[in-house]
Amino acid sequence: MFGTGLNKPLHGSAKALVERMNTSRSPIISVDLPSGLSADGVIADAPGTVRATHTLTFQCPKPAFFYSECADHVGDPVVLSLGMDVGFLRGLDSDLQLIESADVRALVPHRGRFDHKGRHGHALLIGGSQSMIGAAVLAVNAALRSGTGLVTAHAPGCGVQIIQGSAPEAICIADENHVDISSLPDLKAYSGIGVGPGLGLNSGGMLKLLIQEALVPLVLDADALNTLSENRTWLAFLKEGTMLTPHPKEFDRLFGQHNTSRERIARACEEARKRGLVIVLKGAYTAVCAPSGKVYFNPTGDPGMAKGGSGDVLTGLLTGLLARGIGPVSAGILGTFIHGRAGELAAERIGREGMTAMDIVRLLPDAWREITS
Repeated sequence: MFGTGLNKPLHGSAKALVERMNTSRSPIISVDLPSGLSADGVIADAPGTVRATHTLTFQCPKPAFFYSECADHVGDPVVLSLGMDVGFLRGLDSDLQLIESADVRALVPHRGRFDHKGRHGHALLIGGSQSMIGAAVLAVNAALRSGTGLVTAHAPGCGVQIIQGSAPEAICIADENHVDISSLPDLKAYSGIGVGPGLGLNSGGMLKLLIQEALVPLVLDADALNTLSENRTWLAFLKEGTMLTPHPKEFDRLFGQHNTSRERIARACEEARKRGLVIVLKGAYTAVCAPSGKVYFNPTGDPGMAKGGSGDVLTGLLTGLLARGIGPVSAGILGTFIHGRAGELAAERIGREGMTAMDIVRLLPDAWREITS
């Protein structure tokens, strides 16, 4: 009934028809866009907006497809070709981009025959606490499967045996009770640092010092983000290229409450541009928000990944990619795609309900092989 030109809520007989369709229990296939939904994701009147089973759109996906509040209206989206010139389309400038396999393949570093571990970086993962060593285990194991040359785990002493037993390839540095940066060797030894998985909230002093002292890219996740949200003035001291990897609630704790994912992504773009950050806003279509103002939506992933630990896996993977010398935006694009694809493979082989975050780690090599073959 209505397509991309709609800029107001439906009313009268059109709205009545939509409401009757939505209660019919029949499959509904929308063409172009569900009537009542705007292409940029605004839902002016939810009862008066079609709840499609499938949406058949043309040439390019619409921004609305990537926002969680639109999911019940869009259903399963399918992009169909109209035969438009591909060169023309690629020449159009847009701040929104959907990541594709070809984009990712071009970002994978080349490995030379005479390469050694020192040429592929040294990642440092800081995390773990008495009741959350598992988060550090997941992050460290993911970093080991990122292709980086060396991985060091800095964790409390209670977790060292666990980490070394599950990740014998990693170097371990232990603190007696909780993670304390004062026991770290020279930070210049590392080419990428990730902090947060399982860290707990009693390491604020360590995080502040790390933000001040580290000269290499940082990935801040989980309790590092929660600590940052309680000390927002520290945001001003984050170096350009720092990666923040919040889920929606963590993002709102940092930057204020947002009612929709559309609002949240717009704010993430604003903060990324203003502060020179890369904000990886996690979700069904994880959005990599770059300092340039561009947003890269990741299409890979599966609902079975919605379990504890999946984010820790992403943190370890991103840290390893940064350690290899991949730029923060490229690392975000490559890391989210590989992470999501490993999750898809886990769902296919194990099942959505029974898969765990460690299954994502185990299938990272298969995802890499698909991309590089």
